[in-house]
Amino acid sequence: MRVRASTAAGGLVALLAALGATAQDKPPRAVPTLAKEPKLDGTASDFASALALKPLEDDKVTAAFTAKVGFRKDTLFLRVDATDDKLTHGDLVRVMLHFPDAGTTARGYAYRFAQDGKRAPEPDVGAPDFANALVRATVKKLEKGLVVEAAFPPRSLPRFPARDPLVVDLCVTYEDRDEVAASPAMLANCAGGTMSGGSLRLPDDLRKSLKLKPP
Repeated sequence: MRVRASTAAGGLVALLAALGATAQDKPPRAVPTLAKEPKLDGTASDFASALALKPLEDDKVTAAFTAKVGFRKDTLFLRVDATDDKLTHGDLVRVMLHFPDAGTTARGYAYRFAQDGKRAPEPDVGAPDFANALVRATVKKLEKGLVVEAAFPPRSLPRFPARDPLVVDLCVTYEDRDEVAASPAMLANCAGGTMSGGSLRLPDDLRKSLKLKPP
């Protein structure tokens, strides 16, 4: 039994070391501060210096998207360019924000955007109504796809961790429905709620602008 216990302990240590190494391989990526506030008018140049987010490859999904994220003053800005050969009212851009260090009881906030604009939050899993109302967004319909530009002020973000750094997972999912009532084909930059390229770190200026003093 001692041999088995020792073997099990050694395996656990090796596993934790591997997990630690994996975490270090993907440190949080800093969200860049934009030179000026985007106008949310569909102009791509406003997001030229923003950080690009790429979806995971999926051969089963014919649609595609690219996303860019940036920060200005106290607001998080996001642009999503989706390409879809058959755009329907069932096609959605879903944005989930979650601070993994905010505690086990902290939940993420989910927002939805479609060709008709920002959608109401889904019951139970969506962002609170007050947070959804605070998000400013512009949706531009294209011949084959759409562009979403959105601004997330501080109160639209989910619960922060008590102390710095402000590390957040920002998951963008494109739900492609060729028929409105059909089950969607999903394309996302996250797997299991975790960003494939590493989480994002928001500038410390966000907490400073709110004048929060954790105990």
